[in-house]
Amino acid sequence: MATKLKKNLLPAGIIIAVVVVISALLIFSGRALPFGKPSSVNEIGMELHVAENSSEVGFDTGLETLKFGWVPPGSYSRKGLDLTNSGADAQVVIKAEGALAKWVEISENNFKLASGESKEVQLKAVVPQNAQPGNYTGTLKVYFYR
Repeated sequence: MATKLKKNLLPAGIIIAVVVVISALLIFSGRALPFGKPSSVNEIGMELHVAENSSEVGFDTGLETLKFGWVPPGSYSRKGLDLTNSGADAQVVIKAEGALAKWVEISENNFKLASGESKEVQLKAVVPQNAQPGNYTGTLKVYFYR
């Protein structure tokens, strides 16, 4: 009976050990997601118009919304996002939501930003080849954990 119990506990012990090691590596590498509520969240609207063909391209220089412009299917548009930390040192996490969430690639995410430090993050909206023409929107949320 004791041997059978040991055999059943062995896989559970291995799984627990692996989880502990991975957690420790994430925490000590600085890649673990912060816990708790963020001290601030900034939201920025995102817009993209899928063009009907490749001759329809364009851009918009709007400052209040990330406007990726007119982008044909199978193509992409890039935007830079300048982040400045005016408070205490923070862990920054960026998340795209809405219809554009699956299309937006973020160059750098879940990073530390010291007080007074600035960083430019590149956003790339990649329009799938099978995307239907029309307007697509979303929200980019920038979380600051202090």
